[in-house]
Amino acid sequence: MKLKTYNILPILLSASLPGIGFFLADNNSAPAIPLVYKWVYTSAVLFSLWKLLAVSWRFKDSVKQIVYLSISTPLFLIIVSFISFSLGFKGNYSFEAKEFIRIIFVFLILLIIQYNRESQRKIDQLKIEREQLSKENYKAQLQSLRKQIDPHFLFNSLNTLRSMVRQNHSKSEEFILSLSDFYRSTLKYSEETILAISEELTLLNSYLELMKSRNEDAVNFEISTIEKPYSNYVLPSFALQNVVENCFKHNSMSSKKPLHIQIISTTDGYFEVINTVREKMTQEPTTGMGLKLIERRYKLLGIDKGVIASNQNGIFKVRLKLISPENERINS
Repeated sequence: MKLKTYNILPILLSASLPGIGFFLADNNSAPAIPLVYKWVYTSAVLFSLWKLLAVSWRFKDSVKQIVYLSISTPLFLIIVSFISFSLGFKGNYSFEAKEFIRIIFVFLILLIIQYNRESQRKIDQLKIEREQLSKENYKAQLQSLRKQIDPHFLFNSLNTLRSMVRQNHSKSEEFILSLSDFYRSTLKYSEETILAISEELTLLNSYLELMKSRNEDAVNFEISTIEKPYSNYVLPSFALQNVVENCFKHNSMSSKKPLHIQIISTTDGYFEVINTVREKMTQEPTTGMGLKLIERRYKLLGIDKGVIASNQNGIFKVRLKLISPENERINS
């Protein structure tokens, strides 16, 4: 409905503004047919002016908008003056003071209307994107919770715990605490759209401790310290953990050929998850939606190239862009 209104608005304005001008002016002695012609011509000029101004909003940069208007508007007025003279609506190419003031007045009216229209359109777009972000975040939460509370994952963890208890393993208590911390943290942050890096790393450490207890020498990992300029930055919730989960999902591991995972904070504002490729004999079915879902969430937060993946020389690398807490989309 709003789209139709936006399309009809310039036509209504172009037709009504000349009518108001003619009504207020003294046109009693003017013949009917020339007045109709002048009305149609003026409406066409105003409609063209509307379209001219509308093009300026395509430029994101305000400087480009000003340059465009400063060049196109005088050229437009010259052309209108030439056509008016050719059709007999004017006696010469010059502009009278009243005519110039009238054009500036109409120019400002159209510009103000378009500015309000564009502002409302951006507000509507932000509302739509916020709703999309909420939906994507909800999907991500469900996906993460389903993986983590998946009976398969839970049963494997309990079987590991059972084996450790039977063997009087010295780290049995540590495993129980890690499992408890893992589920507690997951539930604590399940409704968050973004998480501070420290919170993401807390979740990740709990998960990796569990995987290390289950696989022992078959997996090893290292996490670098956060680069100081980015210590207060954030990530989409569970993004780092979901990437690491993929390392275990798509690779085999053994004590002879362990899976090595590195989580590195870079100086250019990324977290890198790097793992050695250990292809399984039989790959699990995959939809390939994991990284794509994270990438969509980045885009809804106004971040381009949030996820960059590469696979070279037996090394798989995923780069996750760190997000400034001052980002407008995050604060809105």
